[in-house]
Amino acid sequence: MSFPAHNIQHPHHPVRPYPSIRTVVCALLGLSIGLSIEMVGRLTGSELIILFLMPFLIVTRSIPPLTTPIRRLLFLAAVWFCAQLISDIINGTNLGNMARGAGRAVMTGVLILGYYSLLLNDRNRLIVLFTANAIGLTIGYLLEPTELAVADPWKFGYGRTVTMLGIVAAGMLWTSRLPLLAVGLCLGMVVVNLVLGFRSMAGIVFMVALGIAVAPFLERWFKGRSALKVFLVSIMLIGGGGMIVEVYEYTASEGILGEDAQLKLSAQTESYGLLLSGRTEIFVSSIAILDRPFFGHGSWAASDYYYDIFMDHLGYTSASLPDTPNPIPTHSYLFGAWTEGGIFSAIIWFYVLGLLLRVSFTLLRQPSLIHPVRLFCLFELSWNIFFSPYGLDGRVNACFEIVALTMLLAAPPVPSQPRPLPHQPTASAAA
Repeated sequence: MSFPAHNIQHPHHPVRPYPSIRTVVCALLGLSIGLSIEMVGRLTGSELIILFLMPFLIVTRSIPPLTTPIRRLLFLAAVWFCAQLISDIINGTNLGNMARGAGRAVMTGVLILGYYSLLLNDRNRLIVLFTANAIGLTIGYLLEPTELAVADPWKFGYGRTVTMLGIVAAGMLWTSRLPLLAVGLCLGMVVVNLVLGFRSMAGIVFMVALGIAVAPFLERWFKGRSALKVFLVSIMLIGGGGMIVEVYEYTASEGILGEDAQLKLSAQTESYGLLLSGRTEIFVSSIAILDRPFFGHGSWAASDYYYDIFMDHLGYTSASLPDTPNPIPTHSYLFGAWTEGGIFSAIIWFYVLGLLLRVSFTLLRQPSLIHPVRLFCLFELSWNIFFSPYGLDGRVNACFEIVALTMLLAAPPVPSQPRPLPHQPTASAAA
């Protein structure tokens, strides 16, 4: 699937290959991610392009042979669809919400298959799509800013896209063999996100910085492929994640990050600590899951009972409004699927978590695969599975990151350099 190259040779001007069709499609998918239209729910421009291309990919047999993880992901997306349909029938969900819930599971499978067809194991193509996603999200913010983006432009508007472009710049420094500058740029973005109140993004970028900082040492450490060494480095990375939490708590409590950050920290750490206090949805969705663990509450389930628990955690009373649907708060890929469709809808996210664990070990054992963009995808997806809603551009990014990371599992191992043989005396030297 690439444009033919003309056989014209110029001795002083080497021929540059045309970008492949897949690379062009990657650019179009990314640039259209911020646009959306109302169909069965809202669909992004990226999803519409993949839906349009899918029949051509099937007819022309342009879909590569499916790897085992991709086959399992597609199967689990089908399980999600069936489980959600059964849950909606049991709960008497209206046809509109039933179609949206089923469509979300189907679209997940279509996105995974579509992104897999783009062969994202090619690092340059991966970076093109990642960069185009950042630009596309910025276009969407400028054309259709949400109420949250208007209230907090950095956190809910352009903060993520600026950070993504910074990660691309760090990747350019990384491939140019300037690791210290790459780490420094990432740490600079950590500071900017902390000052502007985007704490989760600051933590993700800090983990990227920590990952590329230790990468030069991994190849030397893992010559023997020791499981103990993998465990020790994993503990070190987890400790690094804890360190950024401690740094934020100290700087915010001392007022270094401003009065707003100080007040927010004080309000959110009274009961459950920094990580969970700002995510009351987890506690509410956990209650909903325990009440109906097998069949869930249906697509876009609404309940005054759970909504009032949520608002009570925030300090409000009598929050639910009569004759107004109050959705069960989830704010998580995993907890959202489990709350709405039951345990069988959530299996796909447990499987993805297992894949991310395998990808982490792969990167530790094959440091040549480490790149800031891949690390960003790894840490962001790990965070979002627990703490972000699965909707609109979020599901597109999630499927892109799942495929990009899963394809690392099929990367051929890089052979270790053979040790030089001991010096043997030559015949002339012996004589």
